Amino acid sequence: MASPTCSYRIFTDRVGRALAGVRAIESQPDNGIRNGFFAEDSGAVSVDFVILTAAAAGLGAVALSIVGSGAVEMSGKIESFLANIQIGAM
Repeated sequence: MASPTCSYRIFTDRVGRALAGVRAIESQPDNGIRNGFFAEDSGAVSVDFVILTAAAAGLGAVALSIVGSGAVEMSGKIESFLANIQIGAM
């Protein structure tokens, strides 16, 4: 089993290499474009609108499926009621 000091040294060495890699990526010239892209929020309203519109359409479809079967049953009752009405002579 490795000593705690040895494990710590291995850990810090790996973390140091990982951080060096991150620093190398940050220093690349196109990094400003990437950071600007992820920091930009001008299209966020459009994304929110699309998500809310899809949610409203989904809720409408669910409501239609729930109400639809009851509407068909009620229209059948109305049809039978109207078919049985006796219309008197004028």
